[in-house]
Amino acid sequence: MPTFETRCTACGEMRWPSLPYRPAGYVCVRCASVEPSKRAARKEQGIRSHKSRQKSSSDSEGAA
Repeated sequence: MPTFETRCTACGEMRWPSLPYRPAGYVCVRCASVEPSKRAARKEQGIRSHKSRQKSSSDSEGAA
């Protein structure tokens, strides 16, 4: 079965679900197994982490 890299619509993390097709909207197992309030907190954490990684990578590119 093929594996496609896709972004979880709940937390925003990249995941690799084993599905027979490329999903349009995908919620990972970690997000599907918790209540919506924890899912929202994880999404916020993922957004902050993503912004932090973007900022640090652009800072290191500018210093070179």
